[in-house]
Amino acid sequence: MNPVLSTQALIPILILILGLGLFLSWRSTQHAGKRIRILLVTLRCLVLASICILFFNPGKWVSPEDSTTKVWPILIDNSLSMAVDDGQSTRLESALAIHKKLSDSADKIGAKVQTFSFGDNLSSPSSASTIRPNALASNLLQSGEELFSSLQASGQTPAGVIILSDGRQTQQPSGSNFLLHSKAHNAPVHTIAIGKKN
Repeated sequence: MNPVLSTQALIPILILILGLGLFLSWRSTQHAGKRIRILLVTLRCLVLASICILFFNPGKWVSPEDSTTKVWPILIDNSLSMAVDDGQSTRLESALAIHKKLSDSADKIGAKVQTFSFGDNLSSPSSASTIRPNALASNLLQSGEELFSSLQASGQTPAGVIILSDGRQTQQPSGSNFLLHSKAHNAPVHTIAIGKKN
């Protein structure tokens, strides 16, 4: 039960309502025959009692579940600088290796991962292996805003956002709301830096 007031406050109020209802009902039927009077008073009291029960909110109340699917989007930078070889592998290859580890870990715990690439804008590759470092810029903020719009359109909501990148915003953003969307969805942004320091 989920009473509208605390039980200690509600019970005296309902007793008062029932008592007053009984008194007024008995008084208003004084010209009726004895049997009719008793029947009318009984029926009115039953109605009042039913209404009083509603104040206790009987039953099991279950919070509605969120119908949207929670997903962990992984954004992989595909700007030209990701083609730089840091010695053992290119930055993109390093990012893809990290992506695979994250995906494997997500599979083990039943979390859903969705892969995106970003450069001049956001892209949704058929698989991570098809990503190529050919974008002329890293427009993370704009791509992030496009990400939230894309997920919302497909009935999904991010549990968090993971970014694999070697750099920073290289295009001047024009009023991006990426961080505001992140806060509104309670979706923390995790950035993993790729590449060596110069």
